[in-house]
Amino acid sequence: MKTYLKFYKSRVANARISLDKPVNIQDLLGNIKSPHSRKHAEPLADFTELYFWDLGKKASEQIRVGDRLYIVTSNDLYVGTIDIHIVDFQGGIGDAIGWARQFKKPWDNPIGFKSIRHTPITPQLHQRIQDAIHSGIQVAPSFQIITGDLGEGSTSPPRDKIEPPKHIPGPEEYGERPEPDTSSVEDAKESEPVQVPENVQPQDTQLKDLQDRVHLLRQASHHSEREHESLVERFFEYLGYAAPTDIKYRVGHIDVLINPDSSNSMVVEVKRDWQLSRNDKEVVDQAYRYATNNGSRFVIITNGEYYAFYDRLRGLSIGENFDFEIRISQLSPSDTQLLMKYKKSSLE
Repeated sequence: MKTYLKFYKSRVANARISLDKPVNIQDLLGNIKSPHSRKHAEPLADFTELYFWDLGKKASEQIRVGDRLYIVTSNDLYVGTIDIHIVDFQGGIGDAIGWARQFKKPWDNPIGFKSIRHTPITPQLHQRIQDAIHSGIQVAPSFQIITGDLGEGSTSPPRDKIEPPKHIPGPEEYGERPEPDTSSVEDAKESEPVQVPENVQPQDTQLKDLQDRVHLLRQASHHSEREHESLVERFFEYLGYAAPTDIKYRVGHIDVLINPDSSNSMVVEVKRDWQLSRNDKEVVDQAYRYATNNGSRFVIITNGEYYAFYDRLRGLSIGENFDFEIRISQLSPSDTQLLMKYKKSSLE
């Protein structure tokens, strides 16, 4: 697991809503208006209450459940271990939490924590934060991988009992890293380019992150189909497709539809079963029915780790249509080469 630090140069208004106090999950689920968001929020039902945050799109691509996260504002430090991460394109979960939208854009990557440690920033803690920022690896705007911890202490007392530190560091003391000066949560559309360590290619980073997420989900005692769909989405992002234009959910009975407006569209049938294989005839037949009704060329069955690819132009039977199968956790160079023909750029 990794440790990340996200810093803001000012107070962040939404912190008072979902970091200073937990959100009751039953109340939250009842307040979600969008059917699409309600479907994505189903895994939240496993919790009673959670603290919530949204790091924005670029930083959210880096994290996974189990990672440790420090959130720094001008006055406060929050730290917790990520217990759930949901992709919600319509932003209904963030709206139900009560977050103010930024530039009218929804917060579509909410993360939840069972517990949060909250500490006011003292001069000594400020110096440790500053050292961590400058020694860490920046992987998204104002977002670092750091090593170790900041020695921030235990859970803070209620806010009305906190005595303010004698000196509260101002925004200018966190260095000169560019970031929009806003009072709301992180802008998911920041323009600063993502930086990755030297000699690491973006696709390699995406693949390693996907493999880590597969491993983590396999270890989880409870996992929803939506979490498997999240793996599928990241897999197709690795192949060059973008949500929500290229990756669509719940199109009729289709779990995931890739390239919906193309003659090379793909019907993806997603199952939770880790033992899934192309020998599961009912699953394959189900996916083929949807592909036939939709007029899609490609059929894919997957659990997010195992993928079987079928090309309906290869022959007259399902057996002849079968192209190849892969496992993300055991991806070989030859498997990677086979995948390249399913890249968006290859099919355009």
